[in-house]
Amino acid sequence: DLARRELQQRSTREVLPALERWIDQLTPADGQVVQHQMEALWIYQGLDVVNVGLLTQLLHAEQAEARMAATHVLRFWQDRIDNSLDLLAERVADADPRVRLHAVLACGFSNSDEALSVVLRAAQHPLDPGLEHALQETVDFLTRRASAEHRTTPLPDLIAALVRVDQNDEVPAGLLHDLATQLTTAPPDQIAARRNALEQLALDARHPAVRSVAWAAIVVADADVRRAWEHDRERNDDDRSLEELVDALPSIPSP
Repeated sequence: DLARRELQQRSTREVLPALERWIDQLTPADGQVVQHQMEALWIYQGLDVVNVGLLTQLLHAEQAEARMAATHVLRFWQDRIDNSLDLLAERVADADPRVRLHAVLACGFSNSDEALSVVLRAAQHPLDPGLEHALQETVDFLTRRASAEHRTTPLPDLIAALVRVDQNDEVPAGLLHDLATQLTTAPPDQIAARRNALEQLALDARHPAVRSVAWAAIVVADADVRRAWEHDRERNDDDRSLEELVDALPSIPSP
């Protein structure tokens, strides 16, 4: 840390050539190549110099610690990297939950219209409490931003996120609320095009709250509660669906 701070206090003209020579001389023989590359990345960050090649290499490193460090740096460099959202999308689906956490946080810093769609993919993977909280806060922020800019999220992403949330033992209420808001404010014709997937959720999801969100979206598509109920009665004769359809009504936006 002391050496890094010392280098950051020197001019980039002095530091960069030496740093580049040091990186070029790294060989697998020393057994710490990735650790040294991470140190170099942090120096580049401290100097506010973007090194896309080194960043990309570490984002795809075998070691999760390297991918996590690189994802953290990507959070602050993404507005200067052309394919930054593609890089984030890969790390949102990373096998390591620590990497996914940093990717979720980075999505909250993205200026892209597609950031919400990307971060929702994290819901398709296991969520520990910290990751769940970060995802909920990021989705909430990006949802409010999208609403202010009159944008909607692609329905396949929303439905996939809803399916993943339903696989959890406990449903994160805040995240579910944000997903419900996005679903029920989408254009009715777009919702209708995904009716089969929503009907399957409404009938077969594990959690009543998830089933109610699916019902709410179906009602929006139909613009008629009665039609949704009658259609369901043709396929299902228990009273559970009626109760959950009633529970869905508060989630339906006013016309």
